[in-house]
Amino acid sequence: MASASAANAVTTLRTAADEAADTASAGRNWAAEKFREWPNEAGFEGLTEHRGPIELTVQGHIPVWAAGILYRTGPGVRTVDDTKSGAFHIDHWFDGLAHTHRFEIFTDKTTGDGTRDGVSEATQVRVRYSSRFQSDAIVKDIKAAGRFPAISFGQRSDPCLGLFSKFMSNFHHRNKRLDNYPVTVQAGVPLQRLAKARETAVPNRSQGHRASPGPVFLGTDTAWLSEIDPETMEPRGPLHPKRLHPDLKGAVGPAHAMVDPETNDYFGVNIDVALSATYRIFQVSAATGETTILATIKEKPAYIHSFFLTRNYVVLCIPVSQFDGLRASWEGSLLGGLKPFDETEPCKWFVVDRRRRGRGGLVGVFRSPAAFFFHSVNAFEDDNGDLLCDLVKYPSTDIIRAMYYRILLNHGDSAKEFWTDPKTAGKRQQLHLARYRLRSAEFQAQEGHSPTWSSVPAAELEFEIAGPHAGDMPTINPAYACRKHRYVYCLINRGLSTLFDSIAKVDTHTRQVVSWSGGVGHSPGEAIFIARPGVGEDGQRVESEEDDGVLLSVVLDGFQRSSYLVCLDAKTMTELGRAECGFAVAFGFHGQHIRGKEEK
Repeated sequence: MASASAANAVTTLRTAADEAADTASAGRNWAAEKFREWPNEAGFEGLTEHRGPIELTVQGHIPVWAAGILYRTGPGVRTVDDTKSGAFHIDHWFDGLAHTHRFEIFTDKTTGDGTRDGVSEATQVRVRYSSRFQSDAIVKDIKAAGRFPAISFGQRSDPCLGLFSKFMSNFHHRNKRLDNYPVTVQAGVPLQRLAKARETAVPNRSQGHRASPGPVFLGTDTAWLSEIDPETMEPRGPLHPKRLHPDLKGAVGPAHAMVDPETNDYFGVNIDVALSATYRIFQVSAATGETTILATIKEKPAYIHSFFLTRNYVVLCIPVSQFDGLRASWEGSLLGGLKPFDETEPCKWFVVDRRRRGRGGLVGVFRSPAAFFFHSVNAFEDDNGDLLCDLVKYPSTDIIRAMYYRILLNHGDSAKEFWTDPKTAGKRQQLHLARYRLRSAEFQAQEGHSPTWSSVPAAELEFEIAGPHAGDMPTINPAYACRKHRYVYCLINRGLSTLFDSIAKVDTHTRQVVSWSGGVGHSPGEAIFIARPGVGEDGQRVESEEDDGVLLSVVLDGFQRSSYLVCLDAKTMTELGRAECGFAVAFGFHGQHIRGKEEK
């Protein structure tokens, strides 16, 4: 079934002068329970895999230079049937069973008069789709046990389990990995020592643009990665960073790794959780494959989803999301061990000099008021050597609880209770795109030193932009990673949905926001930027303007229960074209585009 046409899409321009009014309008929409009119069920339930590939129907125009492979991953099905206890329902979206998607965008060359199917172009863009479930092993275990077989993100403990059963379950957790990787795609990274197989050959096709990504890994908020076949997306098994370095023995870490855009070096954080936690920041050299521990930090264990990278530094910000490791193990989930949000606890910033190999990389610590964030946006150094770090922050960890399926789907009026409670609704709805400055003049040697947090320098708030003029799932032009950027692309919520309702382009210089909406009930996914290749007068590639490119996003039409891949002009936020799926694609988290290469 086809989605509604592009004629229903709307592009809207708002300025800084509209920010307060639009924030208030979103609050009124929440209070009026507008989310009841926005169907999201098809993105969470009744999903199937399509090993395909399936040819999609392309409407409008997708530029030839956007050819390549778009990988998307995220939670898929939430219900496992035929367990020994009947149907088993997963509680939290972050535990949904991993489902990976592959959109292949390519071109066919033409002959003769340059026409094909009546289109007067030298090439015609085509799109093929395939997908694969990634959690067959865990489904098998759920069917056998009738419960989640390992430590989860937010699965609630079965109150019927007795003390002995809970002890055995806890023992089981400590000895079983979790085969569920629904958060990030990491392709083209220097992790050959982890790869179980060399690059899979792409079938020989004689014409057009094709992309060959090499090893592809999936990640989640554990230390493990999972390699998948680049073509079939078949899992090749879990991989632990101990294979990179024996000290990387922790079980958890941010799902988002960082890659130096110039050297392709890979940076990660490995967290070893006990009564306290050891955070090890590491670097994998693309040139040599060598892994180096840049810094080791002792702090309270906290849930961290991302961090920051500049050309000379790694910045780790520990938000106020501390958890009790023993309680989490006993309860069987990270959320079970999450401590109540403490407004007196600061966010703790650690600056690590990535050039000081083996000489004590920690050079500075900072603090900022209590907050929580999932996603860093970008970080860069100014002419004075100060570090500027952009993130999407929340006033508490309540947003994590908003991702329970019962709230996302408003089961039993759970969304109404969560989002319209007059005592908490206003604060829960707050979201800001924020920039913090870490002054280089405050950097000081911290090796072997435990800071007194009340006396360390503050991370200075440069600006913040409130939602819905800002949103989450932020992306930028990847060419501006570790550089000063102007534009942030994100998903916003105007109080119309329990998830997201529009894609926004935020100008951090003017605070102007341009947003695209596919219409009522059209829920977008993370928007991936693809730059237009620039060509100079001498025929050599040159860098194009920061916003000169397109955005690719998978959008669900909730009324039609059908998804489409939309292509937007990143300058104007107007729709250029779309590829219709004819079925629902699971709401995902993150993805990566691998640019195609012209075949000779």
